[in-house]
Amino acid sequence: FHKVPVREIEYPLKDKKMIFPDSLVDIARENIAKYASAKEIQDKIVNRADYWLGFDHEALSNIITSAEVPRAFDLSTSGCPVHGDTIFTVAGTYPWIVDPNCRSNVR
Repeated sequence: FHKVPVREIEYPLKDKKMIFPDSLVDIARENIAKYASAKEIQDKIVNRADYWLGFDHEALSNIITSAEVPRAFDLSTSGCPVHGDTIFTVAGTYPWIVDPNCRSNVR
């Protein structure tokens, strides 16, 4: 691998919401207060987020690979270099596990 040059930041850091406007957030909050099914969805999302809150900044930073590692969005058609095409039957088409506690590519 070659050394990746240091880059200058070209754009300002994010400082506001970009995806959901306040009006949609308000509707979601109203639905959570009104409908049990919406509250169940919220609880599932919060429970998943709580898992990630258990990690410190360093642990989360360590799961991001260096820019020196070549990128791809999926595995090769022959599968994993270690597990072969078994990876697809165990974990589907995009079998990546992004978890600081996980030590294996196969579940």
